Amino acid sequence: MLNFVVYELKKYKSSLVGAACIISARKIVRITPVWNSHLKDLFSIEYQEIEKPFKILYSFYKRCFNQFSPSESSKENQSN
Repeated sequence: MLNFVVYELKKYKSSLVGAACIISARKIVRITPVWNSHLKDLFSIEYQEIEKPFKILYSFYKRCFNQFSPSESSKENQSN
């Protein structure tokens, strides 16, 4: 599974993967919004550019460390 994630992320610039790591961490600790104007200015990246690497990283996290209760997982899936 990790090999697949690493392979998929090789398609993206390191700055995009780094930004995706930050928003993944923000989502995990429930900081909202996960992407804001400060991060946009800091990275000079639009959310749409990091959406795919973010989804790869976050889905990997959820598969490996699924620590949410079933009710929270259902709510989260409905909001994505």
